[in-house]
Amino acid sequence: MKKYNLRELFEEIINISQDVETFTVEELWEWTKFDGINEHLNKTLNIHEYSGVPINGREELLNNTQTIVGNYLLFDDIGHLPELAIREYNSFEDLLGKIIGKSGIMNSFTTLQVPILKGKCKDILFALKYKNETSFENKLENKIIEKINSEIIKICV
Repeated sequence: MKKYNLRELFEEIINISQDVETFTVEELWEWTKFDGINEHLNKTLNIHEYSGVPINGREELLNNTQTIVGNYLLFDDIGHLPELAIREYNSFEDLLGKIIGKSGIMNSFTTLQVPILKGKCKDILFALKYKNETSFENKLENKIIEKINSEIIKICV
């Protein structure tokens, strides 16, 4: 499986998120949880026993050799917890389902979501653009997409 440089991904997330949230690479490293195949990156993360939210950040510094794997990842920022996470999905359809689902970008508790497709960070509009148009017959999905399209979201090419 192809590996992607974690520092570079964090830098791309920062570029996309500037209009919504302001992060530094160090903050992202200190507070981001990982799941699935990248769960081993949590070994030095101090996690609150009851809430599962990181506390006190990581002890080790991010270096230029740390990598992440997975072709369909999603950076999730749930600001009220606070929780930062990079989650793994089996397919583009699964990733998109998360974005437009109940706990997706239109959920009032979700601050920011950045899809990471094959090692490149994209904005939400990019992901929706490539969804099969025939699946947009569902009125709820159409309503969500109209609302997303009306939001000001920085586009990363």
